[in-house]
Amino acid sequence: MGGSPDRARRRWTLGLRGRTALAMIVAVATACAALTITTTGWAATAHREQQERDLRTAVSRELDRERTGLFAALAENPDARTLSDSRRRTLR
Repeated sequence: MGGSPDRARRRWTLGLRGRTALAMIVAVATACAALTITTTGWAATAHREQQERDLRTAVSRELDRERTGLFAALAENPDARTLSDSRRRTLR
């Protein structure tokens, strides 16, 4: 069917340009994948750390409010034996 086996084999092999192009494609795809994985990990870590900071800030503010309310309740009712006693008397 025309042609020698060498000619058919040459048709399916890549030349130097083809191998170079394939190597570049693989290198660029690998670099993109690594960059995507690294960036996604960095962004997830930064987001989690920001959420933790926000949570700490919110808890700290809430504790400050509770502490202020507790001191006010104790100042108003120094004879209260429990927190619920002081709150009940303060809320009335």
